[in-house]
Amino acid sequence: MKFKLIPFIVLIIFSTLKGISQNLENKIPIIIDADTANEIDDLFALVRAIGEPKFDLRGITASQFHTSPYASKNTALESHLMNQKLLNLLPKYNIPLFLGNSKPISEIANPNLSDASKFIIEQALSIPKEKKLHVVILGSCTNVATAIKYNPEIAVIEDLVALCRKENRNRLENDIVVKEDGSTIENDLWDIEGTYYLSRYKLEKALETFRKIARADRDNYAHA
Repeated sequence: MKFKLIPFIVLIIFSTLKGISQNLENKIPIIIDADTANEIDDLFALVRAIGEPKFDLRGITASQFHTSPYASKNTALESHLMNQKLLNLLPKYNIPLFLGNSKPISEIANPNLSDASKFIIEQALSIPKEKKLHVVILGSCTNVATAIKYNPEIAVIEDLVALCRKENRNRLENDIVVKEDGSTIENDLWDIEGTYYLSRYKLEKALETFRKIARADRDNYAHA
């Protein structure tokens, strides 16, 4: 009788594992990049996302909020510590946490590739071509921008350029691509991609990319 039950037990285990696998494939792969220690809204968003069954939450990265009047010398670390405290209150969930840069790219000539940016690159490159990694930015764009700077091949440049050229952007989209002077980051994106190709001695590709920078603005970029 015991031997007769074995095939059924194996079938049940196989069916269960298959169901788990299919369920994971249907989930949306996301990373949340948050300046958690800045304002309380990020905490609400994180708790909601952590428990969302439709999300495959790959990790939470900590971003800086240096413009805040209450900013310390390392706001990214503050956010990281806050993320740790939050996950300690939710022991059911085992979500990787990563520390980002403490200063914006505009203040750093050669920004360090933080653990947060490394993680974003690794996850973006590991996603199958038919799927997309969704990076939800709740604070500054420093970690994502650094990831793009070091590896433009993570296929977000074209998406951001399309957003720059979009006619009717919403407020969130403007926060992402519009600079303080009212212009967009399109030229900066081409400069990042061109510099990347140049550093890898892909000269023709670099020249082709630099030519996408508006002619009137080329003097503002070292390589263009």
